[in-house]
Amino acid sequence: MIRINLLPFRAARKKENIRRQVSVFFLCLLLVMIVLVWVHFYLGNKQTRLTTSVSDTKKELALYKKKNDEINEIRKKLKDLEMRQNVIEDLEKQRFEPVHIMEELTDKIVSERMWLTKLSIGSNQMDIDGIALDNKTVADFIDNLEGLSTLNNRSV
Repeated sequence: MIRINLLPFRAARKKENIRRQVSVFFLCLLLVMIVLVWVHFYLGNKQTRLTTSVSDTKKELALYKKKNDEINEIRKKLKDLEMRQNVIEDLEKQRFEPVHIMEELTDKIVSERMWLTKLSIGSNQMDIDGIALDNKTVADFIDNLEGLSTLNNRSV
């Protein structure tokens, strides 16, 4: 019977298996390295894009903030102008009120028996100073003031 020595074949197969496993290991390691490098560059580009986007957004925000400040300033000026206009309208409405009060007061004064020396009109108060010959004249003047229509219609 012929005997075939398979030992060198097994040793060669074992060497080939080890060489294949080492080459598969290094190929897998190379593949992992390639994937890691690709992920690194991908994330780097993404970070650069996001940083650029953030800086652009900050610039845009600064522009809008400037415009918002201008709008707020214009609103303040508009509010100030409206307030001034309201004051002017109130003054225009009350422009003839002192004249009417003086006219009615001159009608209510007891002639040749009393004289007014000072008249001051506040928002809801009127002060009158004057000279009268006697107490009856003052009483008559006060009775005449009760019918004063300008004071009764005056808004407080």
